[in-house]
Amino acid sequence: MKNPLIRTYVMIRALEGEAGGFARFDARGNHLTMALQLSRLPAKCPILRVLLLSGDEDSGAVIDLGRLTPDAMHGANMRADVPLPPASLRSFHTLALAADWPDGTLTLYGSIADGAPYDHRQLQGMVRHYLLVPPTHALCERTLPGRAPLTGLQPLCWPDEIAELKHYFDTLAPTAPFDAPGWRFVRVPIEAQHPAPYCNVGIRISGSRITEVAYALPGHEAPQPPEGLTGYQWTQGRHRQGYWLLRRALV
Repeated sequence: MKNPLIRTYVMIRALEGEAGGFARFDARGNHLTMALQLSRLPAKCPILRVLLLSGDEDSGAVIDLGRLTPDAMHGANMRADVPLPPASLRSFHTLALAADWPDGTLTLYGSIADGAPYDHRQLQGMVRHYLLVPPTHALCERTLPGRAPLTGLQPLCWPDEIAELKHYFDTLAPTAPFDAPGWRFVRVPIEAQHPAPYCNVGIRISGSRITEVAYALPGHEAPQPPEGLTGYQWTQGRHRQGYWLLRRALV
């Protein structure tokens, strides 16, 4: 059968109380969707933000799937397109649900990979780090069935001038060189190892459009950028790593 359906189930449990449920990821071809179902939520359960977590607080990345509002029956349901190629789901270890900004308290979670290496304290650190500022963009946001969505996810439009970058975002795991809500980065190896061993390539998304592209190469601060990097500016990134950065707006 061409493009068979492949399903992955993630059991969701609460840090405290009896709430729980499951998430089902359906992969068919290059399309990945998630169906989330929760029950026995606390009577005063806040609006939750649904996050896919990869790596750790210093070097990981977050995919924000949007906000989820509990219903009057202390349950919640959500369906969402996941802006990842199906194979990239393996790059994420946890599906986390947390009280939305400014609280950021981890409430429920589910391990995507067997033997996920991070404990509750580490997961909480990743969630709070992401929600230090209000999320300015959710790659996919859905409300309960029957209500108007807060935003709608349309197919992402790649401008011709950066169309060759799509392959990297389809095949490489996400990374987070900066605290930059609204941006997605991947680390692209540089075969010649010059002027750096890799380049973090980033795109900024607004609606279904890519509005800006960025290139960040690791390096040391200096009065002038290395040869061949005209127009790049040195910028401090996460984990005490500096980068030579070039940002370019797209029309």
